Amino acid sequence: MRLMHARGRTSFLPHLLGHEAGGIVEKCHASVSTVKPGDHVVMHWRQGRGIQAPTPKYHWKGKIVNAGWVTTFNEYAVVSENRLTSIPKDFDLKIAALYGCAVTTGYGVVFNDACLKSGESLMVAEQAAPGYRSY
Repeated sequence: MRLMHARGRTSFLPHLLGHEAGGIVEKCHASVSTVKPGDHVVMHWRQGRGIQAPTPKYHWKGKIVNAGWVTTFNEYAVVSENRLTSIPKDFDLKIAALYGCAVTTGYGVVFNDACLKSGESLMVAEQAAPGYRSY
């Protein structure tokens, strides 16, 4: 099978998908300082503190599968330190993904698009899931 992008052949396909989730850290490189094995984390697309490693390449059926700094449609993932945020161990991992997408999207809308300042108010006139509507 030859993979094509809408604009023609692409070197990024095949590609693992998913960019927010909750998880538990299994292993860390010695230079990682913001998380440790056993930590519960939110995995997110927004660059945070820590190391940004090169994007991983996975191997599947003898082929290389590309990935971004976060992939969540797989059981285990190699994730850059700066795409992880620690959360309390009693936080429900099933809803942790909301903090990786909905909260960061909401924050961006409030502070980057609406440019709200301390003490100002915002009225939400329409409700939809993040990414539901594109402008």
